[in-house]
Amino acid sequence: MEDLNKQLTAILEGEVIKIKSNSDKIAKKHAQKLAKTVKAASPYDENSEKKKNFKGHYKDGWRTRKGYTNIDHYEYEVYNAKKYQLTHLLEHGHIAANGVRVGIRPHINANAETEIESFIEDMKEHCTDDT
Repeated sequence: MEDLNKQLTAILEGEVIKIKSNSDKIAKKHAQKLAKTVKAASPYDENSEKKKNFKGHYKDGWRTRKGYTNIDHYEYEVYNAKKYQLTHLLEHGHIAANGVRVGIRPHINANAETEIESFIEDMKEHCTDDT
């Protein structure tokens, strides 16, 4: 009976190691895909190139990074490195300096929800894979 327990433990530990090693690749792939999708959907003002105080385009600022909360737990973050202040303003709208309401330009949340669903499906496939 003790041999059976050892064999089952070894099999389960092997599966956990396999799932952990491949789940990082899956998470990174989906984070990079989300950054690319949000970049493509981001609003772009062609007249902004003429403004002297406009340094770096909002659309070109999307990046991913891996952050650790402890040694076994990490997450990938998709963020705008150049104009992070604009993400909320563009996604939800705002009042401009001249008092005019600037409309919403949703480009983050819808893409994030789609990518999260795709990530969950890939993880389910990975965890139930019989190979």
